[in-house]
Amino acid sequence: MRSNGGIIGAKKTVSTSAASGIWAIRDAQREHGANNWFAPTITAYLWGGGGGGGTYGSVGCAGGSASGQFVAALNTNFSLLVGNGGAHFPANTSGSTTTFGGGGAAAAIGYSGAGGGYTGIFTGTSTFTQGAVLLMAGGGGGGGAGTTGNGGGGGGTTGQAGYGSLSGGGGTQSAGGAGGNGIGAGSALQGGSSGSGGDSGGGGGGGGGYFGGGAGFNGDSPAGNSSGGGGSGYKHPSLILNGVLSQASGTTVGDSANAYRGSRGNAGLTAAAGTGGSAVFVYISSLTITIGAGLTGTTATDGSYKVTTITAGSGNVSWA
Repeated sequence: MRSNGGIIGAKKTVSTSAASGIWAIRDAQREHGANNWFAPTITAYLWGGGGGGGTYGSVGCAGGSASGQFVAALNTNFSLLVGNGGAHFPANTSGSTTTFGGGGAAAAIGYSGAGGGYTGIFTGTSTFTQGAVLLMAGGGGGGGAGTTGNGGGGGGTTGQAGYGSLSGGGGTQSAGGAGGNGIGAGSALQGGSSGSGGDSGGGGGGGGGYFGGGAGFNGDSPAGNSSGGGGSGYKHPSLILNGVLSQASGTTVGDSANAYRGSRGNAGLTAAAGTGGSAVFVYISSLTITIGAGLTGTTATDGSYKVTTITAGSGNVSWA
């Protein structure tokens, strides 16, 4: 018996635009893996945004990463959002601004950082809902006021809890992270925001993610100096192949040594904003990517592949 199960029929032919003949499943899978099939395989690498830093030595928390492959039918739109880094808010300034990509707001009293935004690919045109998530990297939590530690990193199946006695919890696959002292819990795609109480502490915002991280409590020192938790990552169980979710650890970005990362997803240092996330797509050079007007990106050729790096915005992407 032949290796394809003895199928007899029209000769198999395939290109990146069409396939004909009778195919065994194993042969189709092999051609998919070699990027020869008419719906080519795209390899994606994502990084979430880093959380903003606090004051008095406090830093933000790094973004997580997610990678995997998905099949992209030609001229079919996917929605993409690349999260921003969380801002730093100085003393006695309102931290009520959330971060693009679901990062939670910092304390209203300042002294702290907002959470970093998630970076995610969604199925469909201009569809940014949790039910449409294909692959996502969580953002890092924002730093509190004066508390240092190693926590709050985004990504992984569960984001890290923040640092400080009343820090925010990390987002999971089924729920947002708890807010410090019960205030500012994370939710679907959204990190929690810190409260407005207290007169000397500043809590950090939670990172955005599949479920966002909780915010650090904003109250009097020292408990009110706590950081936000990281948002969780996500990989679709059937549409993503070879998926890997990498959790950040404190200020160390998820999959930090990957050459495609550049300087994306870094935690904000003391009194500084975090670095925004990025999305990198690798695909055969015969394809052409279309990037929506709301996205900022560049494309380079690397041998027989193209590499497209998108560092900001939201919009649609497709291949032809």
